[in-house]
Amino acid sequence: MKIVTTPAELMDRLRWDEACEMLDISPWAVNEGQMDSGEEITLTEEQATTLGLLPRHEEI
Repeated sequence: MKIVTTPAELMDRLRWDEACEMLDISPWAVNEGQMDSGEEITLTEEQATTLGLLPRHEEI
C-alpha cells in the first residue's frame, strides 16, 4: 500500500519535521523553493503509521 500526502498536509498535522528527518528532506525545502507545498509525497504504510497518519494495528 502506498499513502500519498503533501508537505502542506504534513505541516497542518505538525508532522513535517518528523517526515523530513524520515525521508531525508530539508525542513526548509518548501520555504527555499526546492519543493511546492502541494507536491505529492509517497509514504509506505509503515512510514505513515509512524507519522500518525494511519492508526496502529492495535488501535483498530
